Amino acid sequence: DMEQREVEKLSATLDALLLNPVFTALLAQRDRAGLLEATAPVLRELKHQHGIGLWTFIEPEPARTCFLRVHRPELSGDLVRLMALDAAIRTGVAASGIELDRTALAFRVVRPVVLKGRIQGYVELGEGIEGFLARLKRETGDDFALVMHKGFLEEGAWAASRGVGRNNWSDDPEVVTVEATSPDVLVPGAIGDV
Repeated sequence: DMEQREVEKLSATLDALLLNPVFTALLAQRDRAGLLEATAPVLRELKHQHGIGLWTFIEPEPARTCFLRVHRPELSGDLVRLMALDAAIRTGVAASGIELDRTALAFRVVRPVVLKGRIQGYVELGEGIEGFLARLKRETGDDFALVMHKGFLEEGAWAASRGVGRNNWSDDPEVVTVEATSPDVLVPGAIGDV
């Protein structure tokens, strides 16, 4: 239920944001600086009020490269590999998922941006998993940890996704802790068979 509420919140917020013709026009003009200037204050408010901290504009096919990460503007030009993006391209409508990219593991909603009947690109709005785990703890009183097997990750990509956070790749030989509600939730080396 909490996951569904997150997706609905992100979808509704994204729909409302794309009603602003300035964002669509700046994307169509490929004005990265103007788009960042227009969107950065909005993202700060979304983060403060609703925990939404990821906003990305993606070039249309065949490029599928990041045009602008409002939350990390220094990272652009890379190929965006998200299943939600694949689904949005395939169906032409919004798609969602919990996915890891260069900046975070997050709930994500991706949808096409259309101007005058032509796809100008795709826009993604996301909320990091850490906010979800904190809310889950508040609702249940329990502590949680989310771990991933290293076999599904690349060490360099993991380090880049941590941003200014500590790179915890070496804490355990098999898994990496994505997020935990308490430092005592998971003892490295004692994870057992997940």
